[in-house]
Amino acid sequence: MTCNNLDTEALRSELIDYFGSALPYEPMAMADVAAVERASDDELIRIAERNGIELNKFLK
Repeated sequence: MTCNNLDTEALRSELIDYFGSALPYEPMAMADVAAVERASDDELIRIAERNGIELNKFLK
């Protein structure tokens, strides 16, 4: 899947929520949040795929 047909800002927000929800239990999740905040669009897709996020719901 390419970043051209994805709403990458919605994906970024979803990933920040996903990793942020772990913060109370796993403080190192802050590093994941920071990585998502600075990731390029292509990196966001790779992060999402690695973590089992369904990309189809972010299609434009």
